[in-house]
Amino acid sequence: MIRSLKLMLLCLLLVVSTGNIHAQLKRNSYSVNTAHFVPQFRYNGVPPDTTSKAKIHSSRKAATMSALCPGLGQIYNRKYWKLPIIYVAMGGCVFGFAYNQNEFAYYRDVLRVRYDDDPLTVDPLPQYSDASIVALKNDYQRYRDLCVIGFSAIYLLQVIDAAVDAHLYTFDVGPDLSLQWSPRVTPGFRQNYYGIGLRLTAK
Repeated sequence: MIRSLKLMLLCLLLVVSTGNIHAQLKRNSYSVNTAHFVPQFRYNGVPPDTTSKAKIHSSRKAATMSALCPGLGQIYNRKYWKLPIIYVAMGGCVFGFAYNQNEFAYYRDVLRVRYDDDPLTVDPLPQYSDASIVALKNDYQRYRDLCVIGFSAIYLLQVIDAAVDAHLYTFDVGPDLSLQWSPRVTPGFRQNYYGIGLRLTAK
């Protein structure tokens, strides 16, 4: 009985010691292998350049710049010749608004003078009837409002123009593109149909 217990204890010690030795060897081999691991990368001859980025012509940026300041998107697109057109058109709308607003206010005040029941005030336009003054006031008011609409339309158009120009900034419009037209006859069942044929060629 005692002998068998000793044999069992001896076998158990051998199993435990064998497992410890195997685990130690496994740890040593892992540390040796990982100690000498050096990552290697291949660049196909030329290392990649991570510092430089391609410059992208953004239509969103051009539209934002024109929305913040009219004409700034056209400068971004290098379409400098559009700046005088934009500013002359917008300046004309501003001048028209100021002129028509002054005239509208003048005839409005004339009507107020006529109906203020104050004998000390003098009618500056006694030769005009009430209907004529009301018509003039309404006309200048309408012209003033049209100037506001025109200014808003020009402002919106220059934003759209900047976005479209930026979107087509890299579009090829060089001499390699050609557009040709020629007469064309299409045979029909009873008669021929005549028209014009267009052909776009990219060399």
